[in-house]
Amino acid sequence: MREVQVDLKHLQGALGGTVYSAEGERIGTLTTVYLHDETRRPEWIEVRTGWLKRRLVPLDHAQVAYQRVDVPYQRRLVQDTPRVKEQDGVVVPDDEDRLFEYYGLPSADHIAHPLRPVQRG
Repeated sequence: MREVQVDLKHLQGALGGTVYSAEGERIGTLTTVYLHDETRRPEWIEVRTGWLKRRLVPLDHAQVAYQRVDVPYQRRLVQDTPRVKEQDGVVVPDDEDRLFEYYGLPSADHIAHPLRPVQRG
């Protein structure tokens, strides 16, 4: 079961802030929050890791404090995250499934749904 307990309000306040790895290394800038299409809860964030490089990171076990988001993943893992395509501004379920596999998230109880962006920085 996923452990996403991050409040949307706190994430929106952190837009433009910095995302850090499990080791405390700077990964990049928080640009977008993605909501689960049915529950409308935040599940993923988009992080700008370099010029024109944006990667999705799951919010499982993430912590948010003001303009800082700490994720339990290594910087290199995030930087090497597979790219996803959006259709009509939505991340499609097939790409979400790929991301689940890439991050080693449990998928037994997971049913992929479109992910909708709430805000872009």
